[in-house]
Amino acid sequence: MLNEDEQARINAAIAQAERATSGEVFCILAQRSSSYAETPLAYAGFASLLVPLAMVAAGLEPWHWAQGWSVRAPGPEAAVFTYALLQAGVFLLTLGVTAWRPLRMLLAPHPLKRARVHKLALQQFLAKGLHVTTARTGVLILASADERHAEIVADEGVYARVSPEVWAEALESLIARMKQGDTAGGFIEAVRLCGEVLAQHFPPSAENPNELPDTVLLI
Repeated sequence: MLNEDEQARINAAIAQAERATSGEVFCILAQRSSSYAETPLAYAGFASLLVPLAMVAAGLEPWHWAQGWSVRAPGPEAAVFTYALLQAGVFLLTLGVTAWRPLRMLLAPHPLKRARVHKLALQQFLAKGLHVTTARTGVLILASADERHAEIVADEGVYARVSPEVWAEALESLIARMKQGDTAGGFIEAVRLCGEVLAQHFPPSAENPNELPDTVLLI
């Protein structure tokens, strides 16, 4: 996702931003936030219900398959059995096609993707200890490569003085650069913008300890 040179550039941007503030910036780039295993199941279930109904509406009566397309109508048992087989076939075929990861990611609804990235950001914020900095001024910048989406999570010390809307420019810049294939540049710009906001509200203290690693984490 990032080569060594790109990681080094992001690490340098984090270190530079933190020199002007007592806040802590931590960056994570995830390959994806979820497997979206439910997406193929949803599409397969929908197709298995819709396709047979559409065939019947179009005059293609699939139960004739059971009798070699005979004009004589089959009994109800054969009709139900053939219809069920058609539904099962459509379900399995759709499931197999949509299970291909690139297509699965494409078909996953955007609101679901945003929700999964947000959930991952909250999990990583706690897992990496950003909530235990001395002044509660940790800020996480997390981006998910497959979803092309990003989240910024700030600790309560930051939220008390900085509106969440302030991070919009940093998020927009990061997401736009990711879509252009410049993920490293997006992180660097987001770190710079977040650092400027933190510097305004949280100037460096006399000691200004570095409580979190100045590195971008790949997961």
